[in-house]
Amino acid sequence: PELAERTQAALRAGLPPQAATGNPVDMSASATAADYGRCLRILAAADEADAVIVVFIPPFLTRAEDVAREIAAAAGGLPAKPVVAVFMTAGPVPGSLSQAGIPAFTYPERAAAALGHLARWAEWRSRPAPPGLPPPPLGTGSRAAAARQRPPTAPRGGGGRGADEPKHAACP
Repeated sequence: PELAERTQAALRAGLPPQAATGNPVDMSASATAADYGRCLRILAAADEADAVIVVFIPPFLTRAEDVAREIAAAAGGLPAKPVVAVFMTAGPVPGSLSQAGIPAFTYPERAAAALGHLARWAEWRSRPAPPGLPPPPLGTGSRAAAARQRPPTAPRGGGGRGADEPKHAACP
């Protein structure tokens, strides 16, 4: 869907005239690391965006590590909204993304597929738990540990979300 006019206006306020502020947003090759952080904050605050995929294709002057640090800093103060990064670089993805818990991919299609899986999982988790099957605890260890705690007849994921569990899941 198209971004709201207020969101597009906020994006336009700091981007060059040739930038596209619809959906998707194209900041242009002149985007700085600070532009990535500013736009991420705006998009994450937009009600019409359920998630944000940040794509970095290296131009001549902006360093991948600078952009990764800015994305990590911006994502740290965002509402519970999934953020994934795509770094289409010849080298490895900057480590500051994984240190900040931001999943990073080398191709946008893989990032979109991961968000699709996350959305399906969140929808499934929002369903009521089958009778007699308590949901697994959240945040108590690895996925493997949670799988070991599930009864053998339980479906993958362990059932619905409890009232005190978060609405959105975070990508590991």
